[in-house]
Amino acid sequence: MRKIERSIDDQIESLKKLKELLDCGILTQEEFDIKKKRIMGIS
Repeated sequence: MRKIERSIDDQIESLKKLKELLDCGILTQEEFDIKKKRIMGIS
């Protein structure tokens, strides 16, 4: 159970960092969406 919690925490932190890049204009919305799906394990 601990590994799952850590994985979720890692996913959240990664998504926060990606959102910052999106907000700064470094990533496009399309790039953000693709990376978000990869982080969350969605095909």
